[in-house]
Amino acid sequence: MQIRHMSATFGKLPQKQLTLQPGLNIIHTLTEQPSAWCQFLQTMFYGLPETSVLRDCSPLSGTLALKRQHQHYIISRSNVQPGTPSGDFSCLDADASIPASGITAQNCGEVLLGIPRVAFPHAALIDATTMPPDADPAHWFRALVPGHNEESSILSAPQTQERYVTVLKENLVQLNQALEQYDALHTQYDAAKTYVRQTTQQTEDLQQALAQYQALDLQEAVRQCRQAKEQATALYQHFLHLNARDPHLPTTEELQQLSAMAHILERQLQEADAANADARRHRQESEAAQEAWCAHPFYPTSEESLTGRQQAAPKTSALSPLSVVLSLLAGAAAGVAAWSSFPQMATAVGTGAGISFLLLIIWYCLRRRRCTAKRRRHTQQQQEVQTYLELLHRADTCAQQAQRSAANALQLHRRCQESLLLLLSRVQPFRPQAMDLTSSRAALHSAMQARQAVENARQAAQNAAMRAQQLEAQLPQGPLPQWDAKLPHPVISRTQVENALALALSRQKAARQQETQLAEQLRALCDRQTIQRRRDATQTEYLYLQQHNPTPNCLPAHLPPVVIASTASVFSQLTGQNCPPALMEQLFSVLFHGSSEKARQLPEQSVLAPLALALRLAVCDLLLPQEPAVPMILDDVLRCLDDAHAAMALDFLSRLSTRRQILLFTRQKHECPSLASQRNVTHLSL
Repeated sequence: MQIRHMSATFGKLPQKQLTLQPGLNIIHTLTEQPSAWCQFLQTMFYGLPETSVLRDCSPLSGTLALKRQHQHYIISRSNVQPGTPSGDFSCLDADASIPASGITAQNCGEVLLGIPRVAFPHAALIDATTMPPDADPAHWFRALVPGHNEESSILSAPQTQERYVTVLKENLVQLNQALEQYDALHTQYDAAKTYVRQTTQQTEDLQQALAQYQALDLQEAVRQCRQAKEQATALYQHFLHLNARDPHLPTTEELQQLSAMAHILERQLQEADAANADARRHRQESEAAQEAWCAHPFYPTSEESLTGRQQAAPKTSALSPLSVVLSLLAGAAAGVAAWSSFPQMATAVGTGAGISFLLLIIWYCLRRRRCTAKRRRHTQQQQEVQTYLELLHRADTCAQQAQRSAANALQLHRRCQESLLLLLSRVQPFRPQAMDLTSSRAALHSAMQARQAVENARQAAQNAAMRAQQLEAQLPQGPLPQWDAKLPHPVISRTQVENALALALSRQKAARQQETQLAEQLRALCDRQTIQRRRDATQTEYLYLQQHNPTPNCLPAHLPPVVIASTASVFSQLTGQNCPPALMEQLFSVLFHGSSEKARQLPEQSVLAPLALALRLAVCDLLLPQEPAVPMILDDVLRCLDDAHAAMALDFLSRLSTRRQILLFTRQKHECPSLASQRNVTHLSL
């Protein structure tokens, strides 16, 4: 059985909620809240006692969610007060959302917990009862033992002892199996440790072989570094030799500039040669034009003299007035002659008009022919003058062009000479044999090759120096092996060493994991002495119960043997001391039947407080049903124990919580290192 959630409006718990987990729940609360929660649980299961009196008049209410044998229940009580101790009750089956059958406000605790109301304070609830300093130990311990008839009958019943004996038998079997398992695990653990040592030794041997190969690699790196330094030194000496052999050699940029100057000079010479060819061609053209001009008939007439000869073309004019008058006079004369021959007016007029017209036509044709011949002569003369002027202009133009070409060729020639002199002035300091452009280009080519050789030597020296520095930087710090020392060489190859080392490391890792797992299993089983001590204590309890039969209704005069045996077992675990049932029986005999003076001689806090807690835990464990395992509620039971006993009590409660839920309400913080690794322990704070 497990309590999951509590919601309370109960006295000092105004609208408080608490969510619980399986196992041991350590609940840190304020002052007086633990007792309030315990009373709340008792009220939720059994209702308010009829004789109880509330400090305030407000009704009590709350909700309780729990799980019992795979069934979930939600119990609610409200309006709980002395007049209505059960209040308004409801119990729902949370899975089906219907009221739970057979559970009422009166029998809720008995049905769910399996114990009556009167047995609840001794069976499920343990409060922080501390013996007063002046109290009688016998009387105080009798108050711790349940005195109700039902509780006494449960503790004194043979079934209780038989059930406890059965549990002891099962525990003996489990402890014997635990011992056998511990021995088997310990044997496996020893074998695993041996195998770990073997794999570790094999790994160390292989690592040593690998270290030898690494030492050889380091020696090779030292040798390569030394060779690189020697090569860098030789290349630097070669560079110095090449640089000293031709100290006046210009830089690569200067040589490139000189080569560009030589190339430009070569193009200038080509331009000068082309200019000379143009000058010769223009001179020949000028001479041919001069000869053609001199061969003309008008030579050497000047252009100004020929200008007057150029006249306008003759115009073809119409008939002159004189020709018209003469033609008319001739026609009149012909008309008069005709009149004299034929005295008719028409004939005379016609003859005169015809003669006049004929004369005009003849005169016009002659005039036109004369003008045409004159115009032809004028055109021919103009063409000859134009040809002469063209020859004259061509001769002048060719002469001027020849002069300009000659001047340009001369200027280019002088420029080439100046460039050549400048080039020679810069080339001869490092190549005196350079005398012209061809030798200068050859000198520049050889100088460029020499400079390239020097630059290549310098670059090679720099690269060699950088490589030597890189190799030296890659060397580890610390002492280095001598490059010519003889180091041991492993028998097997490096690949075999690496493969075997990887396999050995994997085997070592697996062996260590197995060793760790076995060690954890051994730690989970506790040490063998503890298991042996528990087995012996359990066997002692079993033998004690076999020798003592239960006495019906013997409480509180005589404790049943099962109570004595269970208390002895719990007391041994709370104190860490072996307390057999026979010794516990003698102790209880002194407490219950001895004198008060004899009981007062016992240590109070070191023995009586753990003994009282052991007695209460044993009685609760015997009274509470095992199936289903009802939760156990502890109300600040550790405050009367010192730190050592409180830590051992927490460890015992954590083991007990594996088979029943435990609610430990406390106002103090108790340290227990063994609880840190246990998953069934939950810390809550209110």
